[in-house]
Amino acid sequence: MSRFESLWAEPHGRFTVLMERFVIDVLLACQTVKAACQLLNISWDQAWNVMDRADNRGMLRKEAISSRLLGVDEKDFRKGNRYLTIVNDLDKSTVEFIAENRGKSSLEWFFKTRTPEQLRAIKGRALERCPPAVYIRG
Repeated sequence: MSRFESLWAEPHGRFTVLMERFVIDVLLACQTVKAACQLLNISWDQAWNVMDRADNRGMLRKEAISSRLLGVDEKDFRKGNRYLTIVNDLDKSTVEFIAENRGKSSLEWFFKTRTPEQLRAIKGRALERCPPAVYIRG
């Protein structure tokens, strides 16, 4: 692979970086993913892969900061039996962590990525009645 390939597309990506940026802009402007897919003439899976890669890039750049109030929620993924566990900073209205599945293992990595000082800074939690929530009470 030449050093210029990464300027055009990510490895195994089907779109150029410029096209992925355009897809994200259209997704943000549309009310639904389905509407954006129709405008762009792409499949739902292609749109999801673009969103997933953008999310991964953003989370890699995101600096772990101390959060005073955390929210933990689970979201049903694609109206099936697949779930995402999401940890939010309620003060800053930011997503701090996303994990596939639900349960104890889905939150373990979040706590491993925090320093002891960051963990001590947590003063409150808002939890949905979901399996990950039972593991962070107290």
